[in-house]
Amino acid sequence: MGSLTRLIAYSVVAASSALVFGFSATSAPVQVALQETSLLAANAVVGVFAGVAENPYNTLAQQLEEKEAELRAREAALDAQSREPVAGGTPFPFGLVSFFLSLGVLVLVALNFLFDWRRTRNGQPGRQNYSVNLRQ
Repeated sequence: MGSLTRLIAYSVVAASSALVFGFSATSAPVQVALQETSLLAANAVVGVFAGVAENPYNTLAQQLEEKEAELRAREAALDAQSREPVAGGTPFPFGLVSFFLSLGVLVLVALNFLFDWRRTRNGQPGRQNYSVNLRQ
């Protein structure tokens, strides 16, 4: 019976210390202290430097990175330039013009069907044969 009592006592102490630590870790001062400690630990890391002597491969990669940075800068400049309004007014509304041209083509196609329908309704043939018989 003595070992069972001792086991219960240890488990009660462990559970209570876990609860106390759990509740204290959620309090604001403890969280601030933990953050400061982690920042100090992060800043106190010893740096290790490992380098490779320059060769055509790692200088080529550096040149490619520089070229990519230059191209990104040029692309950003072109984007900024294309967003500026046209000199002397507003930019040309290509979308609106395209819409109205499409609407005009739709009206012309509808008129073509209407006129074909009216012509066939009046008894005129829809298609006429314009071929020439050369076997005469």
